Amino acid sequence: MFRFGVCLTALLTLVLASAAVSETLDDYIDPLPPNPNLPVTQARVLWHGTYCDDVACPPGMTVTQTEDLVTQLALPGAHASGRVVGVGSSEVGTTVVMIDTTQQKLLIKAVDVYEAVVSLDYPESPQAPGLSIDFTSGGADALALEISGDGLDGSATVTCWLQVSSVNVGEQHGQNVQAPGLVIFPFDTFSPELDFSRIDRAFVAIGVTGSADLTIGPVHSVASSTPAVPTSWGALKSRYR
Repeated sequence: MFRFGVCLTALLTLVLASAAVSETLDDYIDPLPPNPNLPVTQARVLWHGTYCDDVACPPGMTVTQTEDLVTQLALPGAHASGRVVGVGSSEVGTTVVMIDTTQQKLLIKAVDVYEAVVSLDYPESPQAPGLSIDFTSGGADALALEISGDGLDGSATVTCWLQVSSVNVGEQHGQNVQAPGLVIFPFDTFSPELDFSRIDRAFVAIGVTGSADLTIGPVHSVASSTPAVPTSWGALKSRYR
């Protein structure tokens, strides 16, 4: 009887834990579209810098560009049913971005870049105007995303930004990422006027200086009180306002 009680308690614990399902901004089950600037490989990537549009270059053609941007609508995996993904840098180097739908991760490979920025914008969807995301369901008190990969040991400078808005109130916070793991943005570090039960727009950005090979997980709600460390928004805001 004691063993049955222990098993029942454990089962109830698992049921209660599973009931507190987090809200995810984008499941990353929808790949980027084939890039129109890569007619040979039709690779599903965005990039700035140089990219080989063939098995090897030479003899293939290397394509060079300073920025890249795509708008995708009616995505089953994105909470707002759409997203705008961009990458750019005003300096040298190359950054390649793709979405691995098997891992359900965003992949970023940056080589010798200076202030490269990868951004994901989730506005109100034309298919669902007035959409509100309740990130507080299940008792959540923070948003988080997992970042791992090479370059988080100090060899590169990696910054993660999160901007959210609710009923015309918007605010952004940033953190320097110095180790693999969850990057957490507690609700209470934002303005109390920002209603996380009615978020109508979200903007995520990853900044890199140096070389890094990063794997980024989806933004999702969590129950945590880990404090966020704000940093300057100026450079990013001036480029993507």
